[in-house]
Amino acid sequence: MSIFESLQQYYDTIRFHMPGHKGRELHEPYGVSKADLTELAQTDCLHRPSGMIDQAQRRIAQIYGVDKSRMLINGSSAGLLAAILSGFSPKEKVLLPRGSHLSIYHGLMLQEMEPVYIYPDVEMWAEAYTVTMEDILTAEKEHSLAGLILTYPTYLGTCADIKKIVVWAKNNNKICIVDEAHGAHLAFCEDYPVAAERVGADIVVQSTHKMLSSLTQSAMLHVAQRRVDIEKLDMYLRLFQSSSPSYLLLASLEAAVNYAEKNAKKIFEKIASARKDFAEAFADGKYFLWQPQTQYDYAKWVIGIKNTDLSGTEIQRQLSLKKIEVEYAADEFVLVYCGIGTTKDDIINLIRALNEVQPIQKKNVDKTKRTCPPAKAQMSMKEAVGQRAEYLSVREAVGRIAADFVVPYPPGIPLLVPGEMISEEIAQVILENIESKKTMIGIQNSAMKVVL
Repeated sequence: MSIFESLQQYYDTIRFHMPGHKGRELHEPYGVSKADLTELAQTDCLHRPSGMIDQAQRRIAQIYGVDKSRMLINGSSAGLLAAILSGFSPKEKVLLPRGSHLSIYHGLMLQEMEPVYIYPDVEMWAEAYTVTMEDILTAEKEHSLAGLILTYPTYLGTCADIKKIVVWAKNNNKICIVDEAHGAHLAFCEDYPVAAERVGADIVVQSTHKMLSSLTQSAMLHVAQRRVDIEKLDMYLRLFQSSSPSYLLLASLEAAVNYAEKNAKKIFEKIASARKDFAEAFADGKYFLWQPQTQYDYAKWVIGIKNTDLSGTEIQRQLSLKKIEVEYAADEFVLVYCGIGTTKDDIINLIRALNEVQPIQKKNVDKTKRTCPPAKAQMSMKEAVGQRAEYLSVREAVGRIAADFVVPYPPGIPLLVPGEMISEEIAQVILENIESKKTMIGIQNSAMKVVL
């Protein structure tokens, strides 16, 4: 089956996953092939804009209330890489949650920086952990931090006290970069957590396609503080983005922001209201809607399971048979993403389908602990990946230095990054994940790559 034929199978599904448009053509007034152009006299140049792209970026900055905005066609990953390499100098120390996106690790590796990790609280889902002011102050006592790289909101929608953190960063002359990949809608929502760019984070990177309606791989970068070296930032964006940018992605970004300016506030108010109705509908049933203690994004619904004869993955399977696709499923919950393209009928159909889910005896229940034991760096990431390496079984690798990332999904948090020592405890967690048939980046046929 071809890629196109595989994609066609999803044309009539109800989508509770990224991207935010949910498969609906909310604003594209053009045929795909006719609009797929290159840099011509009237189409401007992404890397030195002076015409329509420049105008679009200025308007986006005005809408988001920032000093500068940049349209990205290589995803948030390109923006985060450029932000890190332009915002920090080699060898500097930076604080970040261990569950940060892999592109952030790649940026730290390229710049040969020293990461100071905040590990997730073992009492909560690792994907939901947010950095606190206590975490930051404790780290600052032990390290001379150059800045912070925060994830806001998290994949499960939890939000740190971003205003307090940004104020602290400003007062202490720390660079604050925010991976707001899942929060491009926050600037338009009054009752949701405040957008990081609105409180003055230095650089904020957003995956506009995740919650709004641009095409996948399109993203935005916002500069909210004038102390950012914009020329250096633009130089790195040229390094990490294609010299043949997709005008389809650029056009969808502009259209998505314009559409959000007019419609997002009302749509996301309705989603927040529907969340309350959903919680009430299942108050005495087999599900519950997780309500974190922190601030959280009302458009991300973590549907917990009361019925012991059900797992999140089984619910995902049964929903898929009914042409309803969720964002993610773990053994104990299902994650639903409501975006700007989500409709009332979508949510009604979801509730109906959830009520029709049939309990079955659990099979292959995930019994692995969702923990991430601290690992100790023996050399920098860049040094480790540059060394000659070999593959060993996980047991044989104990005491050796990792030459690659080892990342289980879920929760998507690196157990090891290149340069870290493989301890007995970490090896045991890796083996438990392999036994549970988790998707494991960095594991090949139950073997892992170590420095020779």
